[in-house]
Order: sequence, then C-alpha cells, then structure tokens
Amino acid sequence: MDSRTRILNAAVRVFAEKGLHGARMDDIGAKAGINKAMVYYYYSDKENLFQSVLNMIIGQIYADIIQGMADVDVHKGDPVHILEQFVRLHFTAFSRNKEWSRLFLDVLSNRPESLRKAFLYAFETENVREQKLVFQAFERGIREGIFRDIDFMQLFISIIGMNIIYFLARPIAEFILDVNIRDEQAFLKEREESIVDLLLRGVLK
Repeated sequence: MDSRTRILNAAVRVFAEKGLHGARMDDIGAKAGINKAMVYYYYSDKENLFQSVLNMIIGQIYADIIQGMADVDVHKGDPVHILEQFVRLHFTAFSRNKEWSRLFLDVLSNRPESLRKAFLYAFETENVREQKLVFQAFERGIREGIFRDIDFMQLFISIIGMNIIYFLARPIAEFILDVNIRDEQAFLKEREESIVDLLLRGVLK
C-alpha cells in the first residue's frame, strides 16, 4: 500500500472519530505510520486531506455500484430487476463501513458543500452513469405498464434517503423503540429487504 493510500485510510478513522476540527495531522500521520511532514507533503493541509478522503469514499461507492451494474441491459433486461439491483448495490456500498457513515453524518450536518464536491469529483473521474441506466429502465417499465408513472427524480431521492437514513437515525431509533441491535449484519440485511419491499410496493402497478 502506497503512502497516499495509507494516509487516506488513517485519515478516515481519525476524522470519523474526532471530526474535522478535532483531528490533527500528527494523529493521522501516527496512525498511518508516516512522518507528519509527509502528510503535509502529499495533502498540504487538513482541509485538502479531508476533501480527498470524501472524494475517495464517494469514488469507491460509485465504483462498486458501476461494477455491479456492468452487465445491465437497459433495453432488454427486466426493469424490476434493474431497479432492485441498483437499490441493493447502493445500500451495500453505503453500509459497508461504519466509519464512512459517521463521516457522512458530520458532513451532511456541517459541510454539505464538501460532499457536493466529492460527488462532482466522482461524476468526472468514475464516469458515473448508473442514474441514466436506471432512469432508462424505469421509463421503459412505465411504457410497458410495469411501473406507475411517477417522477424519477423524486424516486431517486427516496432511494438515497432510505438507504442512508438508518446510519443517521439509528441512535434515535434505538432510544425511541428501546431496541438493542446485537447482530449488526443480520439487522442490516433485514433493513435492505425492507427498503426493497417498500420501494417496489410503491412503484409497481
């Protein structure tokens, strides 16, 4: 693993634990096993490193989704399967790392512009096109009488919201519902199935 990657991986852990303002370059360098001067050499300052971390995370999420949809045929494939596949890939990509979830919570609350920059970076560097694929499949599903004629933009926002809200709302849900989630993986699988079920019941005719 090269020095840049080691620094980014260490920075994810430190930023997730301490936030942007609480994190120090010394801590990140120590966790990466790299001299602080090298951290500054590669990333110049903490703001630049933080944005690079977000770029890496969003880029990896979309790379996983794109890879998972590489064989999608929007002209012949089953529109229901394509939509379900996208939802599952999206959920898995966002749920694979708890530290990413903690970072998202902080960024959504305090630095939404940084997240916007990370998405724009991913669109430019990862050739993100899965939204267009899913849109085309959904439009075909409407024409074929499979889906209700609803606004895809609103549907897409709902997919994103349902897929990440658990990671933001879990502490509140545990308190209000008095639930103690002992098996995280089993619960996440139940959550994924619930999202797919609710979504398809909402869009299928």
